[in-house]
Amino acid sequence: MCLQVVADAKLTFDQIDVIEVVGSATRSPLITNAIKEFFGKEPQRTLNAEESVCKGCALMGAMLSPNFKVRDFAVVDSTPYAIALSWSASPGAEKMDVEGGESPATGKGNVVFTEHNVLPSVKMLTFMRAATFDITAAYADESKLVPGASSSICNSVITVPPSANGEPTKIKVKVRLDINGVLSVDSAQAVEEVEEEEPKVEPAPAAGGDAPMDDAPPPGGAPPAGDASGAEPAGQPPAEEAKEAKAPEPVQKKKKLKKHDLVVVNKATFQLPATVMETFKNEEYEMFTQDRQIRERQERMNDLESYIYSMRDRVADGGNLSDYIAQADKDAFLKLLQETEDWLYTEEVETANKSLFINKLDDLKKFGEPPAERFREEEQRPDAYRELEKVLTEYSTLAATTDHAYEHIDAEARAKVMDCVNEVSTWMKTMKSTQDAMSKTQPAACLCKDIYSKMDHVAYTCRPIMNKPKPKPPPKEEPKKDAAQPATPASDSAPEAGPAPADGDAPMKEETGGAPGGGDGMDVGLD
Repeated sequence: MCLQVVADAKLTFDQIDVIEVVGSATRSPLITNAIKEFFGKEPQRTLNAEESVCKGCALMGAMLSPNFKVRDFAVVDSTPYAIALSWSASPGAEKMDVEGGESPATGKGNVVFTEHNVLPSVKMLTFMRAATFDITAAYADESKLVPGASSSICNSVITVPPSANGEPTKIKVKVRLDINGVLSVDSAQAVEEVEEEEPKVEPAPAAGGDAPMDDAPPPGGAPPAGDASGAEPAGQPPAEEAKEAKAPEPVQKKKKLKKHDLVVVNKATFQLPATVMETFKNEEYEMFTQDRQIRERQERMNDLESYIYSMRDRVADGGNLSDYIAQADKDAFLKLLQETEDWLYTEEVETANKSLFINKLDDLKKFGEPPAERFREEEQRPDAYRELEKVLTEYSTLAATTDHAYEHIDAEARAKVMDCVNEVSTWMKTMKSTQDAMSKTQPAACLCKDIYSKMDHVAYTCRPIMNKPKPKPPPKEEPKKDAAQPATPASDSAPEAGPAPADGDAPMKEETGGAPGGGDGMDVGLD
């Protein structure tokens, strides 16, 4: 094996600097001593298999993640065994071409993926087929496999429709070996070569946009027909006869390739029949159901055991429930807890189902839940009363306020708020006095949920009254203008308006400054 590894790596012994054994059984003295004797070097033990996998996964995740920036490392994988392909006989040529090189033939067929072929890899195969055919993949050298392993990999069926002329069709098949080393036939295409007529291109018209007439003189100033200088040479046919005698141009054809996708069905060699798969699925579902029932049974048993240990400490003298349970109930409860605990360690528990644990837990809760509920009520009742008193104080203050924001609320509405506040306040005082006169072992006279219900009743009754919005003031009416009222006379000091300038004339501008030379002058600007 070591010789094979060195040969595959194309190295010599003097090129090997370090030998590393990675974790697990390779660290045993037998293996390390054998490696040392073979290579003449002491193997190192600085890597652990589990740590190497975790570090490799973390490094790969960091390279793929946009949140981290690390140096990229190239990880190149390869297939350890050569893979050969063979195909079923069918009419037409049996040759197969592999793009990128030749494929040596073996007993298993033509080798398409050589040993240590880099992953992933894609090969394009070319067949000449006229009917449906199969492609079978297998390992080329069965002697390199693990003893007892099958060399077959998969079988693919490619459906080829019959051609119109009955001749074999060129088939392009893409075979892929993915990053995980799984072989599959990705796709297949039928390639046909057809001839199509090229569209005839008409000559372009003249520059002026008009095509020349048949009897038009040629370019260069030739005389028109009938002129002696423009007569055709003797011995040649007229222009009309020459035009008719002209041979038709051959139609040009262009070759094009048309590709059609073919149906490919991949079948794994070791694929189980549908009936066997259905049987295995049913067995798996039954095992899943059994696991779920065992898990639920174990959870119910743990709940029962936890409840026994918890309630025993709480009910015993010094526990927080000791004052909330009568002495007779306490004795009976502790006795039942002990009996249930002893039952948990009997052989009957091994065959007990989930419902039995649930029933025993319910029997214990008949003793444990009432004192636990009285304890919770005693702890939470002061906070509930405090919240209710806060709401009563708030609405009683609003009902008696003289703030301008509430001046629109009439006395009848305020009286309704005060009646609701006084009613609930009286109820709260009655419940407090009744509860204080009762023992802790007796059921509570007032529960916290009742207190919060009264608080909601006060809020629903008083909030709409005190939050009633103010009515909007009526809109102000603007004074109406009298139509007979005379217009405002102009001021005596206002200058009289002159005549409007004529259209096209600019207004005149008078300057009071003196003209040059000492005399009075006026500058008049005209547009």
